[in-house]
Amino acid sequence: MSHLFQVIPEPRCLNNVKAGLDKGRYKEATDVYTDISLVFWNALYYNEPGSGIATDAETLKVLLFCWCFVTEALMPYIDPARN
Repeated sequence: MSHLFQVIPEPRCLNNVKAGLDKGRYKEATDVYTDISLVFWNALYYNEPGSGIATDAETLKVLLFCWCFVTEALMPYIDPARN
C-alpha cells in the first residue's frame, strides 16, 4: 500500500469520503463529487488496464457522471427553488 502513496499524489478512498460526509466536512456537493471521482481516476491510474479493479473503476466513474447529469437535469422538478 505504501507504493500507492508514492504514485498517487492525492489518494482517496470511499471509506474516507463516507466518514467526511458523516462528519459534515463537505460544504458543497461538488466537493463530494470531486473526491469520489478521484477515487475512480486513481484506481484507473494505479491498476493495470483491463484488470478487475480498473474495469470496475471505469464503470463506476461513468455511473457517477451519469447520475450527476440526470440529477442536475431533474433538479428543477425535485427542488423548484433552484430554478
